Amino acid sequence: MNGSLSLNRRLFQTNKTNEVIVELTVTNNVNKCLGIEISTEDNRNIKYLSTPESPVACVCTVAKFFWKVLVSEIWLP
Repeated sequence: MNGSLSLNRRLFQTNKTNEVIVELTVTNNVNKCLGIEISTEDNRNIKYLSTPESPVACVCTVAKFFWKVLVSEIWLP
């Protein structure tokens, strides 16, 4: 199933220093629902303040996931 899913990531800086909202949009490009699991890699420069309620989803069209993270200054966009 090559090209079954499209991913789009956006970053939004909050009013707090070094705090960023990460939005991941997953778009299903096939005519059937797909089960997905999302995860992140450990990074010593990122502290996760909030994560999606469930890392598992059934995506029939579009699903959005959000993380609130605290990053070191070198990682800010």
